[in-house]
Amino acid sequence: MHARARAPARPRPCPRPCPRPLRAGRAPAAAVLAFSCLPLERLFPALKDVSAASKTITLYALGGTLAPLRAAGGALIISASAAASEELAFRGVLQTGALAVLTRCGAPAKYASAAAVAVQAGLFGLTHSYTNSATYLVTAAVAGVAFGAAFAATGSLLVPVIMHFVVDFVTFLLCHAQLCREGRDAQRQLIAADSPIANVLRAAFIEPPSKR
Repeated sequence: MHARARAPARPRPCPRPCPRPLRAGRAPAAAVLAFSCLPLERLFPALKDVSAASKTITLYALGGTLAPLRAAGGALIISASAAASEELAFRGVLQTGALAVLTRCGAPAKYASAAAVAVQAGLFGLTHSYTNSATYLVTAAVAGVAFGAAFAATGSLLVPVIMHFVVDFVTFLLCHAQLCREGRDAQRQLIAADSPIANVLRAAFIEPPSKR
């Protein structure tokens, strides 16, 4: 009797590699997130204005009562829509357009790319002037540089979208938890504060139309 020949073993399918934009976006997203979560207020007291503005936005968006599932769902929707729309506008349209104009004007590619990143970051900061001081403007501009540099380095808009989404989503959840821990008195102070973002949100959601 002849022994049956064993059938050759089938090669195991190799796991699909993570798409290149996702691989490229993980490191910068982690760096931006880690930086945003550091207790930098102890070193730079001016950043308290940034925290207050972020908490004010979170209070109106997610409420002041601890509700983890509702807060996570709301943060997911807001963060995803903000990341997609703002990255498309500032990095996808503005930065790409500025780079095209500068290149046509004869600027070297390296300097044209850096200038395009700077232009969109500056405008990104201006549209985020949520505090009486320039603190939030500067912070947003720095974030704009990080998002723009990631887009310039990878050529994929998905990378800054991921970075932007992760930072916004985690910031919303952290601010929601802090607001609930601080209590109603602190929440009332945020609502009554005299800052650009507090004034706009109060006029839009609290004050009657006759007072607007």
